[in-house]
Amino acid sequence: MFVSPKRPFEKLLGGLYTTKFCQLLSYRRYYVTAHLPVLPDAGAVSPGAQDVAIIGGGITGLASAWYLAKASPSTQVVLYESGSLGGWIRSEYVDVEDGRGKALFEYGPRTLRPAGVNGRATLDLIQELGLSSEVVFTPKDAPAARNRYIFYPDSIVRLPSPTDGIYSILQDLLTKPLLSGVLSSLALEYFKPKRHDSVLDESVGSFISRRFSPQIADNIVSAVFHGIYAGDIYSLSAKTVLKQLYELEGRRGSLAEAFLEKIINRREPSLIPMSELDLRDSYLSSPPPAEGLQKSSIYGFRRGIQALPLQLEKKLKAMPNVKIRKGTGVFSIVPSGDGKGIIIEAKGEHGVESNHHSSAICTVSSRQLVKMLVEPSEPSKSLILESLASYFELAPSVTVAVINLYFPPSPSGLPLHPYEGFGYLLPRTVPFELNPERALGVLFSSDALPDQDIGAAQKGTKMTIMMGGHWWNEWTSFPDEEEAVLMARRTLARHLNITDVPTHSRVTIQRDCIPQPEVGGWWQLKTLADELAKVYKGRLRVAGTSYSGPGVNDCVRSAWDVVHSLLHPDRANDYVAVRRKG
Repeated sequence: MFVSPKRPFEKLLGGLYTTKFCQLLSYRRYYVTAHLPVLPDAGAVSPGAQDVAIIGGGITGLASAWYLAKASPSTQVVLYESGSLGGWIRSEYVDVEDGRGKALFEYGPRTLRPAGVNGRATLDLIQELGLSSEVVFTPKDAPAARNRYIFYPDSIVRLPSPTDGIYSILQDLLTKPLLSGVLSSLALEYFKPKRHDSVLDESVGSFISRRFSPQIADNIVSAVFHGIYAGDIYSLSAKTVLKQLYELEGRRGSLAEAFLEKIINRREPSLIPMSELDLRDSYLSSPPPAEGLQKSSIYGFRRGIQALPLQLEKKLKAMPNVKIRKGTGVFSIVPSGDGKGIIIEAKGEHGVESNHHSSAICTVSSRQLVKMLVEPSEPSKSLILESLASYFELAPSVTVAVINLYFPPSPSGLPLHPYEGFGYLLPRTVPFELNPERALGVLFSSDALPDQDIGAAQKGTKMTIMMGGHWWNEWTSFPDEEEAVLMARRTLARHLNITDVPTHSRVTIQRDCIPQPEVGGWWQLKTLADELAKVYKGRLRVAGTSYSGPGVNDCVRSAWDVVHSLLHPDRANDYVAVRRKG
């Protein structure tokens, strides 16, 4: 009998299904089994899930619609989107080399990581959508996985990789100026005093400086957060973006002590939300082959990451209980007079319309949300606390310029630059004269997922330069395409000595694309949740980057959680204690 070899996606996904739960102890007063179905057909639909509006057609909105429509076929789902679907995700093939090749340019997110529960949720979604055959991978031993760089102070420095071996890593830690003091800071962290109990939040920069050193915060961590949030570590909230680490210090006083205790007590039960248990259970119920994850670092799609929202749109359009209202922008969300639903006021191609829904899930930013929480007849009067509305109307977010460049092969056959890897990030300590354009990072796009380019384009070099973020917060105008390309070329010439002229370029200015969870913002979000519960009686829920994280995996997980809370409100606040085997 012929047995087909396992496809790469199956190998990758298989590694996510190896965790075994040997005992589940109830956190409340009931016993929880290990085989609870994930988002099952809701059967007798609760009153709040009969007819649900989803506001926003980014990846969170699309995934929310998919999870809800699939789990509850009797629920009518209406998705409102004023513009195009997919949010910031957009991919484009550009003809190069006189039409003999096509280079893939990404204008938003470009790669995904398979690690963690959120990564598993995305992989499971990909499998459900039938996109497995489109997935392309970068193995963990590939240059793009092993070689990550930081520009410091005036040159590109490679960071140690887990694949280097202990001797090489120690040598880097002892000899590279960028990493000076890392070993001693790690060793002394155990003896650092715990923060005072009255401190409820602080910046990422403050937290890392306290627990380790200001040099690690400024030279390394600031670069990492330029790549994730495009934000300033002295404004970003440690309680929000480093939640686990911040909580560990609060409980144990030392991160080293907390991790040591975790290793010693690794067989002891740990509490997880019931929703996460339900999510993890899907990986246990029908596990694919358990191999391959350890060989993969990042992945994407053969034709770009836009394949994900496009496939979601295609699948949703084929579902009888889903309607997609493109070109229809919501401007008001009010509770119905009888308290048994929500009235959505929207403007589309046929003018203003008023629609009744039993519930709504809003996936737009908090800044956009609070503008919708008004009576249509009194748009200046908010339905929530005025102080809260005022705060979120000014909620910080950053603008990022993404410049894609394509360089043809050199006549000499030599590479455009001497570095192989994913790219480099710039920390806050880079002098202004070495980064006047305020670049955040440079990606060696040809190395990350080389299988995406077609034909002669595979012999050229793609570079992606990201600029702006918090550096541009005070800017009142942004560069046009010609100016942005010139700024990107100056950056490459200064840092990599690249003076070649790109033959193709594309520029996008992503305005207010990444919400910034600032210090103390968690309390405002909690207050917002309380206000929504009071005014809308649990019939308006929120999800997306303002409430979770900026990555695609975060958005998918946020969508799963909000749908789970809608269909299973009785389980939303429950926890279980999980003990692992081994």
